[in-house]
Amino acid sequence: MTNEDFLSHIDTHVKEATVSDLIQIFTSPPGRNPDKTLKAIAAWRSSLLEEDVEMINTIIEETVTATLFSLFAVLDGSRTIDKDIEKFIISTKDMQGNILPITNSEFDLHSHFAPD
Repeated sequence: MTNEDFLSHIDTHVKEATVSDLIQIFTSPPGRNPDKTLKAIAAWRSSLLEEDVEMINTIIEETVTATLFSLFAVLDGSRTIDKDIEKFIISTKDMQGNILPITNSEFDLHSHFAPD
């Protein structure tokens, strides 16, 4: 898997899925007895004008993107969480047990999520 393939999967299965999940949760909290905070958010959200709801959706998307930027900055070594670790290596393990790194030193994953 290339860096580009990996990031494409992250975009689809993490970023887009999380944005969609959060919008759904904030619109209609799940469960028989939803969390009070989520119910309050849903009630407030339903009182907003459509343009305000779209702005909230944009804020959710930007927040998810910023979170991914921060996470991948740590994995790339641009943000240090342990002074003894230079960089994390992301790898895949196929069905035969072969382990192949996805990341390399010439490619910063976090830049994919950088603000424009």
